[in-house]
Amino acid sequence: MGKKYITFLTLFTVICITLTGCERENEQTANQGRLNLRLAVDTNVENMVTRAIADEETLPDINDFSITVLQNNNVQLSWNKYADFTDGTEIAAGNYTLKATYGNIETQGFGAPYYEGVKEFSIKKNESTSISVICYLANVKVTTEYTELFKKYFTDYTVNIRPAGSTDISFGKNETRAAYVKPGKISIYLSGSKQQGNKVTFEAATIENAKARQHYRLKFDVQAGGTELDVSFTDETERVPITIDISDDALNTQPPFFTPTGFESGVARELTEWTEPESPLSALLTARGGISKCVLTTRSPSLLSKGWPAEIDLVNPEPGMLTTLQDLGLELKGLSTNVDKMAMLDFTKVLVNISHSETDEENTFTLTATDKLSKVNKEPLVLKIKSLPNGFDVAKPMNAERGSTTILLTVILKGDISKVSYQYQAYGYWQPLVPTSIESDKDTHQVTITFKDGLQEPQQIKVIAGDKEKTVTVGIGESSCSLTAPEGDVWAKKATLYLVGDTEGTTEYLKTVKDITVKCRKASGDWFSPSQEKIKNAVEVSGLEPGTDYIFKAVIDGTNTITVKNEVSVKTEETLQIPNSGFEDWHTDSDTRWSAGTFGNFTHYFYYPYTKGATDIWWNTNNKYSQAWVVAPVQTTTCPAVIYVKDAKSGAKAAEIHTAGSGGGYSSTPATMYPEGAKAGRLFIGTYNWSDKKETVTTGHPFTSRPYGMKFWYKYTPYQTDNFKVEIEIRSGNKVIAGGSYISEAASSADSEYQEAYINLDYQGNMEKATDIYVNILSTTKTSFGSDDLQKAGTIDLTDCATGWTTHLGSRLKIDDLELIYE
Repeated sequence: MGKKYITFLTLFTVICITLTGCERENEQTANQGRLNLRLAVDTNVENMVTRAIADEETLPDINDFSITVLQNNNVQLSWNKYADFTDGTEIAAGNYTLKATYGNIETQGFGAPYYEGVKEFSIKKNESTSISVICYLANVKVTTEYTELFKKYFTDYTVNIRPAGSTDISFGKNETRAAYVKPGKISIYLSGSKQQGNKVTFEAATIENAKARQHYRLKFDVQAGGTELDVSFTDETERVPITIDISDDALNTQPPFFTPTGFESGVARELTEWTEPESPLSALLTARGGISKCVLTTRSPSLLSKGWPAEIDLVNPEPGMLTTLQDLGLELKGLSTNVDKMAMLDFTKVLVNISHSETDEENTFTLTATDKLSKVNKEPLVLKIKSLPNGFDVAKPMNAERGSTTILLTVILKGDISKVSYQYQAYGYWQPLVPTSIESDKDTHQVTITFKDGLQEPQQIKVIAGDKEKTVTVGIGESSCSLTAPEGDVWAKKATLYLVGDTEGTTEYLKTVKDITVKCRKASGDWFSPSQEKIKNAVEVSGLEPGTDYIFKAVIDGTNTITVKNEVSVKTEETLQIPNSGFEDWHTDSDTRWSAGTFGNFTHYFYYPYTKGATDIWWNTNNKYSQAWVVAPVQTTTCPAVIYVKDAKSGAKAAEIHTAGSGGGYSSTPATMYPEGAKAGRLFIGTYNWSDKKETVTTGHPFTSRPYGMKFWYKYTPYQTDNFKVEIEIRSGNKVIAGGSYISEAASSADSEYQEAYINLDYQGNMEKATDIYVNILSTTKTSFGSDDLQKAGTIDLTDCATGWTTHLGSRLKIDDLELIYE
C-alpha cells in the first residue's frame, strides 16, 4: 500500500445571529448548540488493489472546500469556503447532515477532480458538537501512457474517452494530464496513423462500471512484429489486456460507416412535437469486418422519462430494454438478432414520442459502430431533432343545456387530431370517450362528443395529446351573447359585427356556428338581410349606404340554444372627397414694381389652388420658395412652380407642377443657374410659408372618412430621365393609420395622353377613426440637383397671365381628377 498523506485544518470562531426582537432572540439562543468542524482531504486514489498518491497539480486547498449543513435535504447553513467557517457556530438543536465538496461532479475533463465528504451529526441544546469529515475523490481519474514501440509504429495518435451520455475527452499524443469523469461506463477509442497509412479508429476498451476514487492507467503497446495492438491497464488495476489486430489486412478493411436517409448528420431537423416526419428518417450500418457493437446515445428528456436508455449497445441490449425501444417506435433489422455486416435503424416512429421543451429544444441520437476488428466509424452519426411546440390547447367550452347529450370541444393542435384521446369523470374515475365527429380548419378542431345519458351536472372532460393534457368543465345552463359593432369596424359601405358570448366557451362555440344571420334596417324602415360573410364569431356586412343610420340584430337558427341579448345602432361613414380634387378652383394675383434687372417696371404673377377669399383652404404649394428673389425681381427668379393649365383630363383646368431651377433667394439670371437652389415643385394638402430663407410647413386637413384607395390622372414630361411621386396618408390624431404612394417608372419621354394611377391604402389592422388626410404631389423624386437635371433658360406659359416666361426648370407634371375610392 502506498503512503497516505492527509492534510488537516481547524478554525475556531463564533457566529452571532442578530434577530429583530429580544424575546425571540432569547428563545432561539436557549435552544441552540454549537458546531466545531475538523475538515480533511484524502487525495489518494485506488487502483483496484493498490493506492496511488494524487498528482501535485490536482491537490486541492482544504480552505477552498464548500460547506453545506442540511436538514431533511433542505439547506440550513452554507459557506462558499471552509476558510469562512468558524468553530462555535450556533445551530438549533436537531439532526443534520454536513456535506463538504470541492469542484463539480458535472464538470468532466482535465484538471477537474471532484471531492466530497458527508457526515451525519446531532446538535444538543447548550452543548458543543465536534465532528471530523474526510473528503475523498468522488469521480474517476484516467491517464494514458504509450510504449516506445507504439510511438514508433504510429506516427500520430489520439485517445478519446467517452463517459456514458457525455461528449468525448481527447488525449493528444503529448498529453500527460489526468482526466476526471463521472463514475459509470467509459468507452475508450484510439485513433492512429501508420507511416504512409490512413488514419484508423479502434474501440480500444470499455470500462463497464468505473467507480469513484479509482485511477485507470491506460497503456498502449504494439506486439508480434507490429501486427497486434495491446491495450492494458497497469498491474495495479488487475484487468485483462485487450489485443487488437493491426495487420495490413485488418487496417485495409474499411471501418464501419452509416448511410443516413432523410437527414444530414449533425444538422437539426425541425419537427412539430408529437408528429411523424413526412419522409422516413433512418440509418443503414455497413461493417465489412462484421458488426460487433452499435452504441446509441440519446439526449431527449421526454424519451428518457419514458424509459428510453441514455446509452445502449443495440447488439447486446440488456434484457427487456429492446422491447422498450421497440414500443417507443424504434425499428431494427440486423441488430441483436441475425447480426452480420449490415443493419438498419429506423427512427421515424420514435419521433412522435418527443415532446417540446422550452429549456431543451434539441433531441440528439448519436450512433457509434465497432466491427469485429475493433474498428470504429470515423465520425459518429448524429440525428438532431429540434422539437417545435404543437400549440396544444383546449378552449373553455360553452355551457350545455340541462339534459343535453352532445357537447362541442374546440381543440387547438398542429398535428394528427385522431391521436388525441378523451376522458370524462364518472363515479370518481376517468372513463374513456370516443368523439362522434371531428371538423378541422387547419390547426383548430371542433370535436363533438355524445353522452348516452343527458347531462344534469357540470361535467369534467380531459383531453390528452401525448405527454400533455388539459381538463375543462362543461357547465349546465343557457348561454347568451351580445352583438357589438366597434366604431372602427364601421366603414362607409361595410361594417363588421361581433357576437361575444357571456363566457369564453360560448364565444369559441359561436365561431363554429354556421346558422347565424345578421339583419338590419334604417331608422324607419323594414328589416332586411344585407350581403354578409361570417368569419368565426364575426359577420362582415357589405353593400351599405354611406352616411346612413342602421340598426342591426343577429338571429341564430338551428338547434343552438344561444340568445342574442341586444340590437346595435351604427352610422356608416360618408364617402367624402377632397375639395377641389379636380383642380378647377384657382385664383391669381400680380405684383408690379420697378426692377433693376429690367431697368423698368416689372410684373410677376402668383397662383393659388383655391378661390379668392376662401377661408377653408385645403391645397397649397411651395411657390413662395420658387418665387423668392433677392436683388431684383426678374422672370428667372419669380416663376411659380405650380400653376393651372387648360390641358385637363376633364373640366377646364388641371394642375401643373414643375421642378424649379431657381428661387430660394438665389440670384439667378437667364445666363446664371444655381442647381443647389433647385427644388421639386410641390402641391399638397396643408399650409406653406417661406420667410428668412426657411420653410414652415404643416401637413394635412381634418377629414373623417376612411377610403380604401385614391386614383388620379397624370401627364408627365420628364427632363432627361426622371420620375414623380404622389403620396397619401389617413391619420388618427398623430398616428398614420393608412398610407400609400405612387412613384412612376423612370422615363425620359413625355406622355402624349393622360395616364391613370391608383394608390392602395392598407390599414394594417389599425381600426381608429380618421381625423385627418394628407396628399403630397412632387414633380420629381430627386432631392439634390446638378446642372444636367435642369433646362437652363427654358420657357413656360403662365396660363391667363403671361407667355414665354424664361426660367430654369426640370420635369413637368400635370395632375387632374383625384378621387378617393371606398370599395
